Amino acid sequence: MSDPLSARIAELFSQLHSLTNEFVSADVESSQLDATSRSVLQKLYSLLGIESGSVALSNIDIAKLLEISDTVANEQGFLQNDTVTSLVNYYSLLLVYSHLSRTFISRTLDSSNQLSYWDGLHYSTSSKMLYFLQTSPARLMTTWSTFDPKPLRVETQARSSVEEDNSVYHAYEEMRDFVLKAVNSIKAAIHKVSPSMMLEKQSGPINMISAVYHIPYSVAAKDVRRNRRDIRHRMDRYARTIGELLNTVPQENPQSITEINIDKLLGAAESILDITKKDESASKRINNVLRQLVEFEKESDTKNTAPPGFYTRWWPGLALAINFGPAAAFKAYHNWRDILQWFQLNFVETVVGFWNNWVIKPISNMMSVLRHDDGSDLSITTKESLQSDLDSLERMVVDYVVDYEKKDGAQVQQEIHHAITNGNLTMLMSRYEQDLRSPFKAVIKGSLVRALLIQIQKTKVDGAVAISGIDKLLKSQQLVFGVVSISPSLVILYQAYQALRRMRSRPVRLHGKQVNILCLKSLNSIEKWLRSTKDSELINGHVFLEVIRLLSWTDNVIPHQLQEEWRRDLHELASGGGRDTMDRVWRMYEPYFR
Repeated sequence: MSDPLSARIAELFSQLHSLTNEFVSADVESSQLDATSRSVLQKLYSLLGIESGSVALSNIDIAKLLEISDTVANEQGFLQNDTVTSLVNYYSLLLVYSHLSRTFISRTLDSSNQLSYWDGLHYSTSSKMLYFLQTSPARLMTTWSTFDPKPLRVETQARSSVEEDNSVYHAYEEMRDFVLKAVNSIKAAIHKVSPSMMLEKQSGPINMISAVYHIPYSVAAKDVRRNRRDIRHRMDRYARTIGELLNTVPQENPQSITEINIDKLLGAAESILDITKKDESASKRINNVLRQLVEFEKESDTKNTAPPGFYTRWWPGLALAINFGPAAAFKAYHNWRDILQWFQLNFVETVVGFWNNWVIKPISNMMSVLRHDDGSDLSITTKESLQSDLDSLERMVVDYVVDYEKKDGAQVQQEIHHAITNGNLTMLMSRYEQDLRSPFKAVIKGSLVRALLIQIQKTKVDGAVAISGIDKLLKSQQLVFGVVSISPSLVILYQAYQALRRMRSRPVRLHGKQVNILCLKSLNSIEKWLRSTKDSELINGHVFLEVIRLLSWTDNVIPHQLQEEWRRDLHELASGGGRDTMDRVWRMYEPYFR
């Protein structure tokens, strides 16, 4: 990631390399430089990679450059060569600005991450309570180390000389005074940590219990408010410094070494590093700036607001793991077969059974229906069963008519066949009605019993015909039933696919925060600062730092096809693009943050 300020400093370095090469080429022809000047130039060439231009700014060793600066500052005879002195001084200042910009950008990003952590605590009560639990051991150690029990014994020791005759009463009074003074000391310590509680003004046990109940929240809330305030003030200071660097770095490349002017760059560097003592020689001042820069990079003012460390945040979990972990691991080791069997039964076999029985099998059945394979038809009864019942009924009616109506079987068979096909039993029913007039006689003769049995067979045929109709309906809708049978499985598979897709396409997170939300906040902050009426250094610094944050967050948010345009627009915005550029950024890239 290359920010606009680093890109501008790198461009000035490249231009200065060209000027240095021209100067050295001219010196080779004229041979006017002394041995000391040539030695310094050789060291400068080797350190900065001037001839090849292959050494990155971040890889330049500032300690070696400080050695060259020491030579320039201490060699009085060498100071007479203004060209070489100007080159060394300008290279040194550009390197100082490069280090300052990287340092402040890095510290700003660290501060931004810290602010994100404290903001998460600020908007969550449960997170505050967890934070208090995490930091309670350190608080107790700090409180205990500052607790002095000696004042508690002053009054009790004075009273012991008065009431030596009553040892029991004396012991009671001593214990009571000690406890009361201890309670008052604890209340004072709590008030020191959280003045808003005002425990010393609470009276009564209920108020005391209520106050003690709110102590964890109040203590954590105070820490969160203090850290958020300190981080914001520090980021404002960083932004103002970055704005000063932006305004100080030359926007035009020098066309010759004589055009180099370091006064403005040197004054700003001394101001940023809080250097008050200034020598008359510019080389010595730059040498002092390099030394102060080395010390400045070793210091860091972000430690005071850093989130709790790893062991501070995770000691409750580690304590639970140490307490219950061995027993749980022992039980798991001795029951690993049962655990494996349970997992296989409830997960593996369930998934495999669902896939085979409710996905593969319904699809296979539906494909068989489409191909009209043998045995693929749905059927309640067979066609042969219905036909055998009809033939049996026909024979029964023919025999009945021949026996009781005294008609020729061959003669009436065709008529009965046609009547049975249409469900007409008139020949049988007329004889049945006659038998009902003399049922006992008909029973003895057997005609009534045969008529009843024939009607039972007729009922059976009617049922078979109805079932046959249902069978035909099922066959006509067999494909529909196949689609319906597989629909629940398809719904379950679709929902599982959507869940996996949501998991893959869920918003990118950074330190527990959604990156798209962070980007929206950053863009909104840029627009707010562009509309602000505060001093330009503070505005430019904040806009620049917000652009740096956006560049570090959006690699996985903006599509790769638009990354180049996105970086170019942000560089333009950081270089003073103004509200018109901001409006274009909103119109172009806002959908990717929603």
